[in-house]
Amino acid sequence: MFTTSQTFFHIKPSYRLMLYIFLLHGGAILCLPQLSLAWPIKLFLGAIILFSFFLALKKHIFLKNNYSIVALSHIQQNKWCLQLPQQTIEQANLLTSSTINKYFMILNFEHHHKQCSITLLPDSLEPSRFHQLFFLIKTSQLAKHSVKPLLK
Repeated sequence: MFTTSQTFFHIKPSYRLMLYIFLLHGGAILCLPQLSLAWPIKLFLGAIILFSFFLALKKHIFLKNNYSIVALSHIQQNKWCLQLPQQTIEQANLLTSSTINKYFMILNFEHHHKQCSITLLPDSLEPSRFHQLFFLIKTSQLAKHSVKPLLK
């Protein structure tokens, strides 16, 4: 099933993605006072935004969520090995809802009837490894028909 000689793409925290998460959640918090809602509702919305912020940091930046992907390796066609934070390696299928282009990749996987995803920006991997992964997905036979490239 898996060989120890497989080359894994090891994911590192993306500073660009961290900046996007900060800007998105910070902008939402800054917009709250402008809403004409009762203050308890604003407080509740603020708590939801902060909760979302911490979950996004945990999953995408710190890679500490149970379904965060810390490394991945291509096996064949749409079959991949995923390494999760607990050092477990699982086989997964790349789903057709994945999106790739030269600037970012959103890879959706299914393993054990559960779905997990990873958002990769160029600084999530070494630059040559990001391009290698991009071309690996783009040129694989199944990816030509299933993964949506945004730019050709």
